[in-house]
Amino acid sequence: MDILHWPKAGIKAEVQAGTDREEEPDASPIEGKKGLNKGLTQGMLAAAASRRPIVLLGDVGVGKTTFIQRLVHVEAEDLFDKALSLYIDFGASPTLTQIDSHVIEESIRQLREDYDTDIEDASFVEAVHHGALNRFERGVAGRLKEIDPLAYEKERINFLRRAVEDRAGHPRASLEHLRSSRRRQLVIFLDNIDQRSSEDQEQVFLIANEIAQTWLATVFVTLRPETFYRSSRRGTLSGYQARVFTIAPPRADVIPQRRVDFALGQLLQLSGRSQEP
Repeated sequence: MDILHWPKAGIKAEVQAGTDREEEPDASPIEGKKGLNKGLTQGMLAAAASRRPIVLLGDVGVGKTTFIQRLVHVEAEDLFDKALSLYIDFGASPTLTQIDSHVIEESIRQLREDYDTDIEDASFVEAVHHGALNRFERGVAGRLKEIDPLAYEKERINFLRRAVEDRAGHPRASLEHLRSSRRRQLVIFLDNIDQRSSEDQEQVFLIANEIAQTWLATVFVTLRPETFYRSSRRGTLSGYQARVFTIAPPRADVIPQRRVDFALGQLLQLSGRSQEP
């Protein structure tokens, strides 16, 4: 999925200083005169190890999606060029009912279309479940290999088919295989859930937390501030710790110049020339 759109530049993200209050937290800007705060990129690298999601807070329309686009394609392009990056857009499906299934199916689709990796391809499935296949062969069904090769092959195919049908376990094992074999960090963005109910936002945060815990991925999730603070104090999110950033509205005085700079940069990139300082 191509998530690069015309940017609303001048966006600032600010680091949350406290999560135990419902009012706006004290914050420090993540963008300064020297560009993106190094704390964010360092936090991205540490997030997978800490197994905690990174929360981006902001009201609907404030520019969270644009910030993600700029982060991936401009500010931290070198980092993301070396990563497997999946962008799950909850605003693209108006009839979304099964949120967890949407995350899984979109991840599978993007791996196939953006990274030329079909996790249901037979050879790939065998590589992902190589260890399990070895245990299968040493098990009871493995004895069929000598006495009834056809029955053994059918049992083996059914074993792999059941593995693929595990719509939570197989994608997780596939991403772990890709992360290890390609030596690339896994980054997942869960975006535009803030357009939905507080209950949906809480569910997506729980999914983000589970992915961070079990997929060893750096996970970004966008939420509305009021939902996050309310739930952190008295609701579903109260038992979780997360790295939290707030996205401030873009400055009107810098938007036109940033748009022009972005457009010029894209034109120069397409023409194969580097932009003059």
